[in-house]
Amino acid sequence: MAVYNRAHELARTLKESQEYREYREVGAQLDDTARRMLRDYRMYQARAHAAHIAGQELPGETAQLGERLRGLIGMHRPLLEFMALEDRLLTVIGDVQKILGEAVELWDYLDEDDEE
Repeated sequence: MAVYNRAHELARTLKESQEYREYREVGAQLDDTARRMLRDYRMYQARAHAAHIAGQELPGETAQLGERLRGLIGMHRPLLEFMALEDRLLTVIGDVQKILGEAVELWDYLDEDDEE
């Protein structure tokens, strides 16, 4: 049970971090239009990723929508700032996951070929 208690402590620490506070502050300032653009862009990204994994190309309309959304987001300074802060927060979370994985040698089997 101590592991879960520490995980909750880590979650509280993350919520108190500057990265998280800035992310929440900027996110709270986004208007409905920016939120819709971000939601639509995330949906586009998911479709593009799924198509890529399936070895397919996106339909022309979907690809054009993605380009338009990228252009609009590129001109929307608060949304760009939010996405940069989101990326920074996700980097912190990814780094924590990497630290934990290395601590328990979670991915050591990937290096087995190197030992031969």
